[in-house]
Amino acid sequence: MRGNHASFSEDCRFDKISRSRHDLPEFLDKYRNGLKPMPATLRPLSAESAGSNRQLVYACMAGYYPFLALLCLAGVYAAFFLLHIGFRLSGPFGLPFAVLGLSFLLMVLDILAALPALFGRWSGRDPLEIELPRQWMSGVHALVEKVARQRQVDAPDDVRLHADSVAHVYQDERGRRILVIGGAAVAAFSQDVLAGIIAHELGHFAGGDTQLGRVGMRWHAVMARLEGRIRMRPWSQFNPLALLVRGYHLVFGLVWAANKRAQEYAADRHDAAMVGAEMAAAGLILFTVSEIMPWVRLSSIAEAYVAARQPIADIFAEQARRARTASPSEWQDACRKALKRKTEPFDTHPCLKERLQALGVSPRQALAMAVPAAEPPARQLFSNWELVEKLLTEKIIAIYRQVYWHKMEVAQIFAGRANP
Repeated sequence: MRGNHASFSEDCRFDKISRSRHDLPEFLDKYRNGLKPMPATLRPLSAESAGSNRQLVYACMAGYYPFLALLCLAGVYAAFFLLHIGFRLSGPFGLPFAVLGLSFLLMVLDILAALPALFGRWSGRDPLEIELPRQWMSGVHALVEKVARQRQVDAPDDVRLHADSVAHVYQDERGRRILVIGGAAVAAFSQDVLAGIIAHELGHFAGGDTQLGRVGMRWHAVMARLEGRIRMRPWSQFNPLALLVRGYHLVFGLVWAANKRAQEYAADRHDAAMVGAEMAAAGLILFTVSEIMPWVRLSSIAEAYVAARQPIADIFAEQARRARTASPSEWQDACRKALKRKTEPFDTHPCLKERLQALGVSPRQALAMAVPAAEPPARQLFSNWELVEKLLTEKIIAIYRQVYWHKMEVAQIFAGRANP
């Protein structure tokens, strides 16, 4: 998630967490009262066709192996032809042909060495993901089932929590559909907003996005391994076979990103239909803007506590506290930056401005709705949220502690080289 930002007033401010309607600043009340009615219907969510994009993705995946097979045959033929010429010519005249032939042969070997990645096995376990007893989150399961009934989609097979994500969905190795909800979303939002987030994610299940994603992961692994081998050999940049392979990877990446963006637009429709366009926009903008402010970003908080070697058991509460203490000018700057960002060709999510426009929400309207009344809070869906937050915090801190010590070791190595 990433306008006409000139329409922002200097009074534009919102807090990440608000516990009641009375906590809202007076200038936000002024914006709310001055809002025009929302459109009765949503604008078309995307000019792109999700179906056509998906067909292109399948076509690229289905054509990849035939493409590599033809390329290998052509490479082997070219390699032996050039090597034959190089051996027949005497002296330095045959050396360039022999070198070029060897380059073609190495390229073919690189392609063949990367192919076994398609048959690899992935555990798919995210170290920041956590499974809790069902009785701990019975309220969450009830909310998920309610959303699934209202949206007329199948409920997921399992619901889990994540320490560093808003929400996402996937299919595991057994084909079970998993809904993952982030601790930050539980701590920051009301149950109504969380219902919209759940509707968005269930929309990915309904659209078959997770099935395509699991299949596409294997092709990404093959392409990434082959791309890495090509980059390891400096002479590959002069090899026409390598250029053709990297060109195919480039096209696949563009098609894949375009399809992912179309999926996000379709999932936003489920979100807006569940809780309304205003509340859907509020969820989008809250997390987008908070990620732009480094002192509010969850990763920055974790890194700061690890570097200072200070204990913390409630990182999401700390994030909420920092968001509440941010000054109006800091929120204004973050809002402008978020709405200025454009969608890049390889982005898998549309930029914030485009998603708001697709929902039929202007930037001014979205900002005014960006502080939903957090009643009832989503954390009440858990029987023991304090313990759950502590478990999630330990997950985050453990990961960032490893990253921090790795950085320290690398820094010491370079410092040692600089001072022999």
